[in-house]
Amino acid sequence: MDEQQEIIQSIIDVNNIAIVMHDNPDSDAIGSAIALENALKQMNKQVTIITQNKIKKKYLDVFGKNRVNKINIPNDFFDILFVLDCSEECRINLDIRDYSNKIIVIDHHSGFEPYGDIYWCEDVIANSMLIYKLIKMMMDVGLNVLLNSKIATALYMGIRSDSFNFRNPNVTPETHEICSELLKYSADTEYINELEKYSRGILKLEIFAFNSLLYDEHYKIIYTIITKDMIDSTHSTFEDASQIIDVLKLIKNVDVALLFISAKGKIYIKARSTKYNVSKVMKQFGGGGHKLAAGAVCCSDSSYSLMNSVVKAMRLEIENKKVGKKK
Repeated sequence: MDEQQEIIQSIIDVNNIAIVMHDNPDSDAIGSAIALENALKQMNKQVTIITQNKIKKKYLDVFGKNRVNKINIPNDFFDILFVLDCSEECRINLDIRDYSNKIIVIDHHSGFEPYGDIYWCEDVIANSMLIYKLIKMMMDVGLNVLLNSKIATALYMGIRSDSFNFRNPNVTPETHEICSELLKYSADTEYINELEKYSRGILKLEIFAFNSLLYDEHYKIIYTIITKDMIDSTHSTFEDASQIIDVLKLIKNVDVALLFISAKGKIYIKARSTKYNVSKVMKQFGGGGHKLAAGAVCCSDSSYSLMNSVVKAMRLEIENKKVGKKK
């Protein structure tokens, strides 16, 4: 019995199910949770989504107006706890064993230590693709589950976000095939387009970011630092700052983009690449992620010292890959 079959067998005879995502969930984590919740509710299961952080109001239409901007940490004990889009247990600020004796992990970040009672991991572009596959299997085995517009919107949102609007080199024909199917079920692309729009504050913040921009022409690494003072003076937000990595990675002759955000008493690193394993480098700094998209959160007295260390590690990774190719 493979993991998908084992997951389906596990949920048939239980009733009370919880879902938890990694902390500060993104569109893929939220889309995965909403789609799975909807499918389980069609089977008349009681479903609770545990939120460790406030879900942003921009997700109101998909997450529900009574659940956004709120934290929900119940005291209940559940028959099953699903952990979605979470590569490591430490990315959950709760003891998951306090909530269930049956932990089912569904994740798409390869190269991490498995955990939970059932661990299903495939190296695909988005966790939402795995939830799609699970729901399709539920339908194939005759469970009372159907794809609908809400599920389609949630999954399409997750796939499009984690694929960087299908620009990620790891996008496959399967990615497009799944999205084509979701569009047939009326995935709300107009809503998703609105989600991805930038705020006006980000324009002023970009000026600061580009004024401190550094570029290593030999290794084709572009990097910059954004401070809390920059965020405050432009009346922008931490989310605005985080989105600047999406601009950096699209600049010509850039193989690696690095963004350092000094805020909230920590330094947040975001790394993107078109060809090098940034996850491997981010793991050296306590983070991780995908090969081409990763990040880390560090405590450091000097953001510039940390930046230099990360860039140095990235250069070494690039050199190692070049040497490996020559062999």
